[in-house]
Amino acid sequence: MRRKAEFWLSFGLLAGAGGIVLTILGVSHLCGLAARNLAAMSAQEHMRDRIALAIGPVGNLAPFFSGGAAAPDLSRLFAPRSEHYPTLRAQIRDVRGRVLFDKSIEAVPLARLKGVHVHHASEPHAAPVKAWSKTAGGSRQLFELHLPLREKGKVVGELIVVSDISVIVQMHEYWLARFAFAILILLLAAIGIPGAALLFRIRDVRRVRQELSDAVKTDALTGALNRSEFLKKIAKISAIDDPIIAGGFYIAHFSVDQFKHFNDKHGQNAGDHVLKTVAARVAKRLGSHDCFSRLEGNKFALVVKIGGQAQAARWFERLNDILERPIFFEGAQLSATYSIGYSALAPSELNAAEQLHRADIARCEAKMAHAHTPLAFRPEMALSWARRRALETAVTDAIENERIAVRYQLINAADDERVIGAEALARLIDANGELIFPGDFVSIAEELGLINDLGVAVLRRACVEAMRWRGDVSLSVNVSPVQFRMPRFCERIECALRDSGLPPHRLQLEITEEVVIENMDEVREKLEHLRRLGVRIALDDFGVGYSSLANLTQLPFDCLKIDRSFVRDPASITPNERRMLELIIDIGDQLDMRVVVEGVETREQFALVKALRCDAVQGYLFGRPKTAAAMRTHLLERPSAEDAVQSA
Repeated sequence: MRRKAEFWLSFGLLAGAGGIVLTILGVSHLCGLAARNLAAMSAQEHMRDRIALAIGPVGNLAPFFSGGAAAPDLSRLFAPRSEHYPTLRAQIRDVRGRVLFDKSIEAVPLARLKGVHVHHASEPHAAPVKAWSKTAGGSRQLFELHLPLREKGKVVGELIVVSDISVIVQMHEYWLARFAFAILILLLAAIGIPGAALLFRIRDVRRVRQELSDAVKTDALTGALNRSEFLKKIAKISAIDDPIIAGGFYIAHFSVDQFKHFNDKHGQNAGDHVLKTVAARVAKRLGSHDCFSRLEGNKFALVVKIGGQAQAARWFERLNDILERPIFFEGAQLSATYSIGYSALAPSELNAAEQLHRADIARCEAKMAHAHTPLAFRPEMALSWARRRALETAVTDAIENERIAVRYQLINAADDERVIGAEALARLIDANGELIFPGDFVSIAEELGLINDLGVAVLRRACVEAMRWRGDVSLSVNVSPVQFRMPRFCERIECALRDSGLPPHRLQLEITEEVVIENMDEVREKLEHLRRLGVRIALDDFGVGYSSLANLTQLPFDCLKIDRSFVRDPASITPNERRMLELIIDIGDQLDMRVVVEGVETREQFALVKALRCDAVQGYLFGRPKTAAAMRTHLLERPSAEDAVQSA
């Protein structure tokens, strides 16, 4: 309906414009006619006055018509050529039509114009008659006046005068044209201004409609297609019957791995800048058959026509190299890695959503592998993805329904093997009652944004349980980097201690160096706040990955936990490895930190760390992780250091 209305409106405006043009032509013609009539009327009055001056009373011509007198002096009719009404020819005829007098200064014929009726003097009631014509060149307007001559009421002849009225016609045309032009201007203003406004309105409506159409189809930030429009493009390509045309298309799904970090550290504008830069870099690589989409957040997808599998692998590796180039924002260099998965488009097998899903599976595999290289979809990836999705569902269900179990791993003193603490280890329980271990659910909980809920639940339950232990046994709780960065992290620790009644000095929080490298000032502020509460801080998994001695001196740590890799095989430990382990233990002692070695499972491992004067050990040698009830029973059976002294 809108298109039909626009058509008729446009047609009406065009018809109106055509009508205005015709009106202008018609007015121009009418102005010419009016100018000639006005000039003729003026010339008629002027010529009659001049004739009266030239020949005097008409009765004086009677002798002339009877043949008894000479011709009258009509020289006054022939004024100088500079006048507005120069006479070109004058002629007198009798009632029989005989020419009695004829004088001219130019050889101009008398009018015999088609359609012009010229009165003859023989008509008894003939009045002055005018006629005009153009000369052969069309440059002059001639006026011919027929004036009946009467004697005592009887027509005795006629006077014919031909004048050039071109000047006066031009004058009248000039003023009439100006008047008509003013009228036309008013007409155009009355019609044209509303019409122009309407045309501009139509143009604006079309522009807004186009913008709305583009907004529906594209992402406002990057200009790429949105998800729904992208799926339509995939479906259109998949519907191509010709295998030659449809062949060689690949669909890719990729994400910016450090996107959340950019937003958290540099602000949302930095994140937006990264997304726009990524989109611009991808767009430069696309051909005429390709399309590109921002699906959501930091995730993108594209369809490209490449060729075979080998060419596709090289194409996406090149794309990855281009994307990994540094991005600069307000003087800061933002470096990111990308998880890219791709798959050959299979038009006859899957719908658009399934095609995209296969590329997404490959992307997830690339992200979990931390390979930072594009991965092609393989059928076995679908099975792995299905298992992961089932695990995600189980993890989400367990956390939301608080099916969380806490197990406790003993920490024993190295000198006398007494229990000095325990580390709380989270387990999830699926719908079938089976345990899900941290290696399976921690990364998933972080990706789903549930790690903070899980961490708080474990902390609260462990603090309540630790209140039932002996007062000399401490509680260690792991804190994930995601949980530590939460704005109200310290408040949640205070709340758990207050609600459970656990003394702050009995709680030890374990963080990894992944937390430290994010934002040193923010980390130091939070750790110092916790230390003021009385909570102790342990640096977990020291010695693997990114380890910096500067962190040990700049941050308030109370405990240093050495990774299990240092004592995995005491029999084959090299002298350098032994010296490194001894050095780490000495550093902890010098900085007044308790040093705990993890992963002690055999007597040989225990003997090694004990010989190096380690403070405490943790591992299966002193028991596997225990339930809350088993932990209480174990502590009742094992006396504290104070009880051992008293019994001695």
